[in-house]
Amino acid sequence: IEDQDGERHRWLPAGKDGMIVADKDARVFEVDPVDGTIKFGSGRRGRMAPVGAHNIIVSTYHVVPGARGNIGPGEISVSARGGGAVRVTNPFPAVGGRDAESVEEILRRAPSILTSRDRAVTRQDFEIIADEASAEVARAACSGKMGPDGTVEVTILAHRREGEAVPDPFLAAGLRDHVEGYLARRCLINVQPVVRLASFLPIDISVTLRLRPNANLLVVTEAAEAWVRAFLDPYKGGLDGGGWPFGGTLYAQDFSRMVSKIPEIRHVVYVQIYDMRFELREDGPPGWESGEGLDELALIGHDLFNVRRVRILSEEEEG
Repeated sequence: IEDQDGERHRWLPAGKDGMIVADKDARVFEVDPVDGTIKFGSGRRGRMAPVGAHNIIVSTYHVVPGARGNIGPGEISVSARGGGAVRVTNPFPAVGGRDAESVEEILRRAPSILTSRDRAVTRQDFEIIADEASAEVARAACSGKMGPDGTVEVTILAHRREGEAVPDPFLAAGLRDHVEGYLARRCLINVQPVVRLASFLPIDISVTLRLRPNANLLVVTEAAEAWVRAFLDPYKGGLDGGGWPFGGTLYAQDFSRMVSKIPEIRHVVYVQIYDMRFELREDGPPGWESGEGLDELALIGHDLFNVRRVRILSEEEEG
């Protein structure tokens, strides 16, 4: 900053404690990274900036686009410094960009922060801290059980990319290592967190409905399939809309909730759930072509469901 006598002085960022511990003559400043503003001292806490115009010189600064920076693969084609002489591309999507928290998000998150105090002790602590480790973590689960060697297993669900039904495990491998290290620094000395990525059980669903008179079959079929996929969605499914619960058993009776959401449906007559873990081909035959399904399916050896195909029938069609 150039003062009134034309002499330039270097001003430094205030420390982690900010202006509150700054001396009245300290040439320091604070930056608000969200608003992009610079704040100088008051004369009591940090030196005031000298009066003048165009006397503050910033040599370099960087602007980040937040969540808009999470671009897809192949979208980077220009080098900032190489110009047209260098050919660049990104084979994988960019991750980690995050917008500033809104006031509502901060208020919703505050109780969990006060509960865990940034130290992993209880099952809930492990889940909260794993979720806070990265914006790429959508959800986390911990059984709270400790192994004989002091290990505690934590399962994380990474955010999926556009067009993905479930997250790519190859792209999420680095996230797993990051969360594991983040947790390890916040555990008791005799505890070793082991983080793994959520695994998915592929299933097919067949639902037979009894419709109300004059119901539009095509419209109801589309709405019913969308409801089934949303209900079992790892991110927005379940009874509370927060994602299907890790390890949650699926019952045929669960589908009766569809009646309250789609008024044209009178009853859910019949539900068949097909475990498709042994069908290795994505374009393989649907479960209902291989025999009878189940009316109950537990997530044993897997964490969440991945719905492949959904068949919606009316009672008249089945007859």
